[in-house]
Amino acid sequence: MKQLFLLIFPISILMSGIKFWLISVLSVISDSVVAGEMDTVQIDTSLVIAALVYVVLLTILYASLTLFLEVRSNGYEPKTSQVLLTSLNFVPGLLLAGVLSSLAIFGPYIILLTISPLLAILGIFTGIFLYIRLLFVNFMIVVERLTPLEAIKRSFYFSSPIMLKTVAIVLLNIPIILVYSLAAKVIPDGILIIDIVTASLFTFFGLIIDVALFRLYMVSRPNKVDEEA
Repeated sequence: MKQLFLLIFPISILMSGIKFWLISVLSVISDSVVAGEMDTVQIDTSLVIAALVYVVLLTILYASLTLFLEVRSNGYEPKTSQVLLTSLNFVPGLLLAGVLSSLAIFGPYIILLTISPLLAILGIFTGIFLYIRLLFVNFMIVVERLTPLEAIKRSFYFSSPIMLKTVAIVLLNIPIILVYSLAAKVIPDGILIIDIVTASLFTFFGLIIDVALFRLYMVSRPNKVDEEA
């Protein structure tokens, strides 16, 4: 746990700092739009760069976590620096998989919404269904070294018999979100460093969901003997 904390928490701190900065900037832009001051609204390149950096850091976080869990499940004690550096090799594939998965998840909703608002409800449920079925894509890219398209296809079929277990794990997000919401009300407003640390801690503890999904993935995937057979 200590090594995982040292690996993940610094990335979470950076992500939280960027997130709160983005929120503050977007809040100013939103207020200007509401006030009708469109002439003062400017989308600075720093905003786009910050958003891209956030996405890359998030990808590195999940790559590092998955690689760490894989190495530990094989009985090794990896160095934090080695895990972090090695995880960078998976960033391009994970980014592409994220784009393709997002298109698959949100695509039906957008298409059905253009046809009819009522059909958009079906698109929402379709998106949730696909989200559950594609939760193992990242694991397959890192552990099995699959390409993004191969991982998406295999995750869809792999998750079919364990879908209820997957949903049960995902629902664990609810108490975590509730606790974070309560903590946000208790913590004094306006103290940025406390907000960043709190968000980072809950990001770390939220990874319990990903650890549980990884365990489910490892016990459910066929071993090499079965695959060769």
